[in-house]
Amino acid sequence: MDNLEERERSTDQEENDEISSDIVKIVKKVSEEEQRALGPMKFGEIACMILLLLLIALWVTREPGVPGWSRFMPTSNDSTGKIVRYVDDTQSTLLFAILAFIIPASNPFRLRADPNETSKQARKRINRGILTWDLAQSRTSWGVLILMGGGFALSKIATVGGLSKLISRALEVVRPVHPFGLVFLITLVGATLTEVVSNAATVTILVPIMFDLAKSINIHPFLLTLPLTVKTSLAFILPAATPPNAIVYSKGRVKLLDMVKAGIILTVITQLIVVLCTMTYGMLLFHMNEIPPWA
Repeated sequence: MDNLEERERSTDQEENDEISSDIVKIVKKVSEEEQRALGPMKFGEIACMILLLLLIALWVTREPGVPGWSRFMPTSNDSTGKIVRYVDDTQSTLLFAILAFIIPASNPFRLRADPNETSKQARKRINRGILTWDLAQSRTSWGVLILMGGGFALSKIATVGGLSKLISRALEVVRPVHPFGLVFLITLVGATLTEVVSNAATVTILVPIMFDLAKSINIHPFLLTLPLTVKTSLAFILPAATPPNAIVYSKGRVKLLDMVKAGIILTVITQLIVVLCTMTYGMLLFHMNEIPPWA
């Protein structure tokens, strides 16, 4: 009986090994076929790779912990005397996006790639950039851009108009509340608000309020802002909550009801995790039991 079982196990193992070997061969064959179909790198692909590497280099060297190339760009001072820099990663990104529209996808120094190609066809091919407007506008999530931009605009209005300070003064009634309850309440408000407003808008509106509130009730600002920021990124119920939610829902493959059902469970679980982590090792890691000198 034991010998029979050993033979059966040995046979099963051999069959599994054969299946695994067949899968590896199939994957290798498909990969080689796809690689051959791609062919050698084209002029546009090489140009795109060079643009990407140069863009990353500009991002890294702008302020790499020491004075970078941004120090040569113009600056000014705001009303509080703080230095305002006009150049950040946005300008580099836009510069290379514009270059992608300008640089041709085909080698401009080779007028005719095909002997049967006419001069008109060759010029039309050369005049086509790496990135075309039709491709750019069809692949851009305009709804996400408007959603994010509206959130930042709303935050700026609330800060400049004094609404943030007004709300923080009204919230001073929570001073007697225990820090655990305060963190739970703040994250609950953030999680609820971010379901109807984007998480970026929620953070940009509430974080300045939380800094003012922490200062007025004499607690570490991170005790309110850190869990709030983390929790607003853990919103799963509605499409408007976060850009990833909006992108997934815009594809039309996920029903709103299904998103709500799964999202409620995830939101409750993450709510408890964020609060517990903040009140345990978060307190020790960021020294949130004491008020820092900069607060």
